[in-house]
Amino acid sequence: LIMIKNDLDKILGFYEPGVLHLRINTDENIFDLNSLISINPELFSTFLHEYIHFLQNITTTFGLFQTSFYINYIKDLNKTVLKLDSNLFETPVKLNDDFYSNTNLQLLNLYNGDNNPIDYIKYDYYIEEPIEFIDNEDNKFYPLKYKVFYYNKKGKSLNFHFGATCIKEYVAHAIQSDYQHNVSHPDVPYLVAELIVQKEYPAIGSSKRIMIALCDISLMAYDPARQFFAILKELKNSNYVPKNENDLIVFVKKQLKFVNKNGTTSQNELFEATQKQVISHLNDALKSKIFAKDLAWLIHILKNAYEIRIDDPNFMNKFIEEPTKLSLYFLDLFKKLGSPFYSNINFESGYVPPRDTVFASQPYMLLVFKQILNVYNGGLKCKLYDFCLKSNEEIVNNHCISAPWKRTKLDGKCPFIQFWITWGLENKSPYDKN
Repeated sequence: LIMIKNDLDKILGFYEPGVLHLRINTDENIFDLNSLISINPELFSTFLHEYIHFLQNITTTFGLFQTSFYINYIKDLNKTVLKLDSNLFETPVKLNDDFYSNTNLQLLNLYNGDNNPIDYIKYDYYIEEPIEFIDNEDNKFYPLKYKVFYYNKKGKSLNFHFGATCIKEYVAHAIQSDYQHNVSHPDVPYLVAELIVQKEYPAIGSSKRIMIALCDISLMAYDPARQFFAILKELKNSNYVPKNENDLIVFVKKQLKFVNKNGTTSQNELFEATQKQVISHLNDALKSKIFAKDLAWLIHILKNAYEIRIDDPNFMNKFIEEPTKLSLYFLDLFKKLGSPFYSNINFESGYVPPRDTVFASQPYMLLVFKQILNVYNGGLKCKLYDFCLKSNEEIVNNHCISAPWKRTKLDGKCPFIQFWITWGLENKSPYDKN
């Protein structure tokens, strides 16, 4: 997820769901977060914004669903390559949807919605548009696309696709603006959730705390936009106005259930099942002993994230004590979870382990998934080259720039090759038919 400053129209930072990487686009050294808080609170507020996205990745059902999809997608690419009789495979690798990855990718894009920034909108209305999907067994189903109609500054009626991106960005924006009041963002994707509620159910649209809770609860589903509008409909139909965010959480828990082929599932049951699925995928992807510490770290923070979510569903509203001052609750949460791998534009990086002394030996390792995906898409250079060069010059060479999979023939195992070998790809090489 990207954060854009309204007056500069410039990406200030982003968080990469599924690979646990937080990036701040500055050349300042951000390794020491305590110093960053005191010396540059504006830059730290960007870090905080992206850290909220990290929390959404590990404490919400949708965030876990993204991670599950990402790991499965790469595993399906691996399976496709390993099934080939030849040791050469053509790029980009094409999936035939045997494992539903193409269908799931289309669904994930539908659930995410648009993320292109729009400075100003005057919200008008929304519609639900059924989108036909056909899986590899020719089964048809019709998830909904939520199209939001609005007027721009010139009074022209336009529309965009509202989804999880807008819901996530509202929460991150709202918390960041509590920490630093002069934060300015475009209406889309950062403020549109609030603009919708102020017209669709104005009784709660003026409460930032209720809005944070509404959006956070919406992320406890695979399709957050559907959950978002379902909650608003249920509030309207019940003519119920929650007094505060805790009232809303209790209302949603009582009124909304998820229906599947096995019956109904509660919000917490779906969250728990999705987390177990992610842990199973991680155990499979990181089964080599070389990843033991990293796997232990990931499972540890996921279990801590589960406890945080179940113990207090309103935890997202407890991070800021006053402007530029984090709450004791947030500081304790940060100690419990630590941080993801984070870096600046020069790939000067940092990582804060959780206080329970569960250390990752390679907290950047999930970024390697991206590099292997890049190879499957026809890329040549491993984009971790600059990071590895800064960290340990001995593990880099010319193959990193032109053919990282050839590192299997060399001494010294780089992070890319650790995965390439673990996944049984050591004898496989890509080629581009063009």
